[in-house]
Amino acid sequence: MYNKLEHRRLRDYFCFTYLVFWIFIGVIGFLISLEIPVLFQTVLKNVCSWTPTFVLLLMFKKLYPNTSLRDFFKNNFLGKTKTRYFIVVFILQAAIFVGIVLIYMALNNLRLESIPFISVSGLVPALLITATGGAMGEELG
Repeated sequence: MYNKLEHRRLRDYFCFTYLVFWIFIGVIGFLISLEIPVLFQTVLKNVCSWTPTFVLLLMFKKLYPNTSLRDFFKNNFLGKTKTRYFIVVFILQAAIFVGIVLIYMALNNLRLESIPFISVSGLVPALLITATGGAMGEELG
């Protein structure tokens, strides 16, 4: 059961997280209205998804006054998941991606070099955006 101090800390964390999130959304919406490039829009959306983590890091000493960040990570993340699961998930994602590209190529009678996004310069940003987007940024918070 939470005591009043823990309850207040948790409430402060949630309120601050939503406040920062809505500020990010407002700034992103404003920048989109200025028609910034899509790549920057995507990067900003990823940054926005990391709001809970940013707020946790900003408020860490208040939320966990007797814990170091290192101990927090050790207690909550290390040893909980085996490395092989990450490797298996990565291989599955890569296999699904390759399979979809191959199906697309077969259905449209295309050769590999005719697809513009199949290049290192196209795949690296796509991989970074995919790896850092969505729920990834929310997990720590």
